[in-house]
Amino acid sequence: VTAPSNERNGTDKDYDGGAGGQPSMPAKAFAVVTPDDTWLYLADPLLVHKVLVTSHRDFPRPTHYYGSVIGVHNVLVDDGDAWRRQRRVVAPQFSDRNNSFVLAETVRFAKSMFQDWETAASASTASGKTAFEVPITADMSRFALKLICSAGFGFEVYWRDRIPPGRKHSIEQCLLKWTRYRLFLRTVPAWLRPLFGKSAARASEFASEYDAYVEAAVADARDPDVPANGSFLDALIKASSSPGASEGGALSEEEIYGNILLIFEAGYITTSVTLNSAILLLASDPAAQDRLHDEAAAVFGSLEDASCASLKDLQRLPFALAVMNETLRLHPVVTNTAAWTADSAPVQSLGNLALPERTHIYIAIRSLHRDPDSWGPDAHLFRPTRWLPGSAKDDSAADLLDSPETTFTSPKTGAFIPFSEGPRVCLGRRFAQTEFVALLSLLALRYRWSLPESADPAHVLDGRVGIFLLTPSMQNVI
Repeated sequence: VTAPSNERNGTDKDYDGGAGGQPSMPAKAFAVVTPDDTWLYLADPLLVHKVLVTSHRDFPRPTHYYGSVIGVHNVLVDDGDAWRRQRRVVAPQFSDRNNSFVLAETVRFAKSMFQDWETAASASTASGKTAFEVPITADMSRFALKLICSAGFGFEVYWRDRIPPGRKHSIEQCLLKWTRYRLFLRTVPAWLRPLFGKSAARASEFASEYDAYVEAAVADARDPDVPANGSFLDALIKASSSPGASEGGALSEEEIYGNILLIFEAGYITTSVTLNSAILLLASDPAAQDRLHDEAAAVFGSLEDASCASLKDLQRLPFALAVMNETLRLHPVVTNTAAWTADSAPVQSLGNLALPERTHIYIAIRSLHRDPDSWGPDAHLFRPTRWLPGSAKDDSAADLLDSPETTFTSPKTGAFIPFSEGPRVCLGRRFAQTEFVALLSLLALRYRWSLPESADPAHVLDGRVGIFLLTPSMQNVI
C-alpha cells in the first residue's frame, strides 16, 4: 500500500497530506502486507462510504472468499451480472405485503410466547411474588426461528412445535440441525460419514427431511392452484416462475435454494441476537422501558388490539426503532464486511492510498459504530435518544411525523452501516425492522423487566445472562 503523490481531489481531500505536506496513512486504517496479498483494515467513515457507495465498482465483493465459506450462489455471494440478475428478482419480494405478514405473525407468536411465560409463572404469582423469571435468550432465538419459518418460508408453524403427518421432525428442528451440520455435510463425502458414528447419521437424516420440506414449499409456490400465502419464499418462486421472468433472467434452482439459505441465516440469527441484545441493554434502563411502554400504549392500546395493527402504525413507534439502531450501533451482528481490488485491477486510489491488485479490504463495522469522532464522547454508552431530535416538542409520540426516518438524527456519512450500504445494502432490512419494532413494543406494553440479582450489568452481553425478571405491566390497557 503506497501513498500517491498526486494533489488532493474531490471527497478525498481530507486524507491527502500528512506532516510536512507529505501523504500519510489515514489514522483509521492499517495494512498487513505479505509477498502474495495485502489486507487493508478500514474504519474511516468517508473512505468506507467510497468503497461501498460512490466507487463500489472499483471495489467489488471478494466472491472467492464468500463462495468458499458459504458454498452456494445467492445475492450475498455472487457479483457482476449474476448478482444483478438475482437482485432484480429477489429485492421486490421484500414488499409491504410480506412485511404486513411479518407484522401479523409477530403479534401471533408474541401472544403465544407471553401466554407460555405467564402459565409457567402462575405458581410464582400465586405465592405472592410480583415477578417471574424468563429464559429470554432462548426464547428470542425460538421466536426468530418461528417467524422466519412462517413469514419467510410460508410453513404452518406454532409456538409449540408440531410435527406434520408423514414427518419425523418439525421444520424448525430440521432448519436448526441442517445449518449446524451443513459444513460437515458439504465437506465430508457420504462414504466417509459412517466413521463419525450416530451423529453423522442424524445429520444426514435432518438434511434429507429439510430438503423434503423445502422442495414441497417450492412445489406449492409453483402450483397455480395453491393460493399465495404471503411469505417471502412464495413471492420469490412466483416471481421467478412468471411468464416474464425469463426476460429479466429467472433464478436457477441452485440460486433459489442458495437464497433460501441466505434468508434463513440472515433473518433468523441476526434478528434473534439483536432482540436479545436490546432486551439485555434495556434491563438496566427503566426510563427507556417506560418510554417504549408509553409509545406502544399510544399506538396499540392493548395487546389484544395489536392484532389489528398495520405497517402505518409501526411508523408511529420511532423510539422502538431508535432502540434497534442503538443496539445495532453498539453490538452489530455483522462485525465486518469485505471488498477487494480484484486480481487484475489497475492500482486503485482510496483517499491518499494507492491499492494494488489483490488488496483485500475489511471494513471494521464495530469500530465505525463506536468512533467518538462520529458519535461523540459518549459513543460507548447505550443512549437511544441520540437518534431522535432534541427539541422538547418532539419528545412525545403524538408530535412525531408519520415516518420515523424523517425524524431521526442522521449519523455521519459512512458511520452507521449495520445493514451495509450502497448497492449491497441488506435487502431484508425492512423485514428485520418490522419484526424487531413490533415485538419490542409489545413486550414493553405488557411487561417491565430487569436483570437477576446475580447478574453483573457490565457483562450482560458476554453470554452469561439469559434469565430475566419480568413484572406484568399494570398500564397495558388504555
